[in-house]
Amino acid sequence: MKPNKTYAGYDVVVVGGGTAGVAAALSASLQGLKVALLEKRIALTGTQANAMVTPFMPSHVHGSTTADMLTNAYHQHMAGQGRLTLPGNMELYSPESFKLLNEQVLTESGVEIFYDATVIAADTENGVIQSVTALIFDNFYKFEAEQFIDASGDALLSRFAGVQLMTGDTDGTRQSVSFRFEMANINFDRLRQYLAQANYTFCDPADETFMEFVHVPGVEACGELLKVFGKAQQNGELTPEIARYIQGFSMPGKPGCLSFNNPQMPQLGNVEDPQVFSEYVRYGRKMQHQLAAFLVANIPGFEQAFISQEANMLGVRESNRVKGRYVMTANDYAQRRKFDDGIARGDWYIDIHSDDLEVEDESFKKKYDKGEYYEIPYRSLVCGEVANLIFVGRIISCDFKMQSSIRIQHTCRDMGDAAGRACAFAKQHGMALNQVNGRDLKGERV
Repeated sequence: MKPNKTYAGYDVVVVGGGTAGVAAALSASLQGLKVALLEKRIALTGTQANAMVTPFMPSHVHGSTTADMLTNAYHQHMAGQGRLTLPGNMELYSPESFKLLNEQVLTESGVEIFYDATVIAADTENGVIQSVTALIFDNFYKFEAEQFIDASGDALLSRFAGVQLMTGDTDGTRQSVSFRFEMANINFDRLRQYLAQANYTFCDPADETFMEFVHVPGVEACGELLKVFGKAQQNGELTPEIARYIQGFSMPGKPGCLSFNNPQMPQLGNVEDPQVFSEYVRYGRKMQHQLAAFLVANIPGFEQAFISQEANMLGVRESNRVKGRYVMTANDYAQRRKFDDGIARGDWYIDIHSDDLEVEDESFKKKYDKGEYYEIPYRSLVCGEVANLIFVGRIISCDFKMQSSIRIQHTCRDMGDAAGRACAFAKQHGMALNQVNGRDLKGERV
């Protein structure tokens, strides 16, 4: 394949414009580097906007210049449109406004964004990436840079560059896949009144600034919903796989709307298999519409509601991970381990979504107390095979269980911030990215 054109002169090319990729591109640009960001869809923030993963899960220990800049900009952008933050910095947002805001911030900071850019190859010589080739619309384009950041979510760049990858747990276990959707035209006043009468305490039904609609079997906070959903399973209106996990959040700027963090689909096979992937889409869409029909027929407030949109990507929680110089493990989580080269902090629990409820229940028992945290070492972001590559987000060097903690949005943003600073440090000192000592970056972390 001969590229139609070569884009050259970049200090950094970031592959993937998701949560970590946006932060990495912004961080590098703020350091004065010339940055190109290649995103395979036509919207930034990855799962945040495209898989509709809202809100941010809470964190008490996150923090970086880049993350704070993005959060503050969004708060200004959404001023007066509703509640934006819950305890623990649990950020509420709507995907559409988030797409626009992140695009504006990156563009104003000098990042050059290339949409519809699917990276299909990497030219690597003697352990150094020279360029990547991307398919954009109907032609091929080459991008040259001194440094490359893999924020693809699936370690595509790392794989093309010849780096060793890891997948799944030691026994082949993979996390469940979700297919999120939104319902609009919900009468929240009527829904709140019903939940209050149903002894629902998962959130305060009287709180007009926020709604979290939840059904999980056996959770007493769901009140009378347990009986309603139980009866629906008995008469065949709902399947157990639909009823086992339902969670909808209200969003700022979208009155009468809930974003559902489900359905969580049963294991249908390896999501990387093209046929299995397509079956996940079909299966999940059927589950969405079955749940929506049940809510309209049975839950006061949903009588005139409808599915207003579905995510344009599946909620794949993990696929490939890169084997770096240090592989984080669940033991690092259990020990609250700190590192000399720790460049980000995490405090989210081992959050494995699985068909096995016992696995999920066991993971819930291991949450940190407020203020406790582990650190992510810089060595888990670089490898020995490729000198000018750094990887961020859910693909960093860690085992299956640890990955289920580091993958949340606050932590991914902070990793992206560190990657951008690492690129600037490497250029300033004439070093390869995998020769940078993370201790030199740790002191700069907010």
